[in-house]
Amino acid sequence: MSQALAVTRYTLIEMTRRRLLVVIVVIGVVLMGGTDASGAVDIWFWFAYVVAISVLLFWSVRRKQV
Repeated sequence: MSQALAVTRYTLIEMTRRRLLVVIVVIGVVLMGGTDASGAVDIWFWFAYVVAISVLLFWSVRRKQV
């Protein structure tokens, strides 16, 4: 029974990560279409965006290896 719960929990976590990644990508695409990276605020936003995607990717890959 505990193995079934662990599999269900793992599946829910993976689905949540995928949805979060999709939301981040969609937000980035929407914002990228409307603005130019001309100011310091835009540069910091895109830096944070790339870091967020990199952390999610690292987290996903690391969890698969464990």
